[in-house]
Amino acid sequence: MRATENRRNVLTMSVEKACVILGAGASCDVAGEGSPIIEHEFRPPLASELFDIRNHPLYWNIMAPYRGARVLTQMLAPLISSGQIDVENALRKYAEHTDSQIREQFKHIPAYLRDLLYRASTQYTSMPSCYIRLVAELLAEHPHDVLFLILNYDNLLETALSQFNPKFQFNNIEDYVPVNQKFMIVKLHGSINWFRHLPGGTSVDWDSAVALFNIFEQIPEGQTIVKDRVQTVMNEVHEGQRLYPILTAPLAGKDPTHKVCPERHLTDAQIFLDNCYKYLIIGTSGLDKDLLELLDSAVTPKSHPLVQFVDIDPGADSTRNRFEEGVRAFRSNRTAPSDITFKEGFHRYLSSKQFGVFIESD
Repeated sequence: MRATENRRNVLTMSVEKACVILGAGASCDVAGEGSPIIEHEFRPPLASELFDIRNHPLYWNIMAPYRGARVLTQMLAPLISSGQIDVENALRKYAEHTDSQIREQFKHIPAYLRDLLYRASTQYTSMPSCYIRLVAELLAEHPHDVLFLILNYDNLLETALSQFNPKFQFNNIEDYVPVNQKFMIVKLHGSINWFRHLPGGTSVDWDSAVALFNIFEQIPEGQTIVKDRVQTVMNEVHEGQRLYPILTAPLAGKDPTHKVCPERHLTDAQIFLDNCYKYLIIGTSGLDKDLLELLDSAVTPKSHPLVQFVDIDPGADSTRNRFEEGVRAFRSNRTAPSDITFKEGFHRYLSSKQFGVFIESD
């Protein structure tokens, strides 16, 4: 509680505040002219690409250790590619399936997704250029206090912050919401470097340990393990126990009752949002129920904030509509949608007049 109160006092006296919401589309468009592409196949995927093995054959090598993921992908891939079902609803169906074998197979899916997004974070591009440009503008060129609300599992933003300033490190869960700092990161859906212990120690293999584990069990406060450079989660051991990733992979709509983000992070976010009037929303669909409920409950309905949406046409207008329906304070911007919606992606947005308006407004 003391850290939360300290942050409240610091931010009350600080410069302009901005909330930046980053979805999969932002990471997908993170490469820039200043950094080489290492492996294009590991471009951060959109949700529809996660199980599309035919068009992403290298994904198979990552999936191979996880038998359950291999099996369920044979059903998931055609359903998703045909548009019959979105990926999160498909995953939830298998997580809660009446057949126990399918439920057990599903437990391998979060590990596959975590390992895939680890490759996307480390093997796509040498530097996350667009995130570095964003960080530089918001923290140095036009200083703001920034809340980064992250919907992605990757840690590309954290890498950008650490590259920008080596003092910015993320070695434990408290480092994401540092006191007396210009920014904080709230990762609503977990992270590739967040883990929890599996039961059974190393006397059982990873598959057996996962079989004993209830994936819907809430994570006790203070027991999130932050561990970097884990290439394959099933091969990792920490303090004599095997690990399981902390992700909300099975939860369609990201139901707020299934939280993986530490409660104190959410509390700090709510305090920040109470008097924040600038919102930049990049590369997300507006379908995340937990995000919309957080914003709607924390942003004063009559505050008339500056809101900008960044996406790729034709999805940008749908995203804006969903946020305006879900967040009462955002509805005041409906009169001029062309001024608040940028439809050419994250990379081009950073050089646009709209971004200049956002960072320079007060």
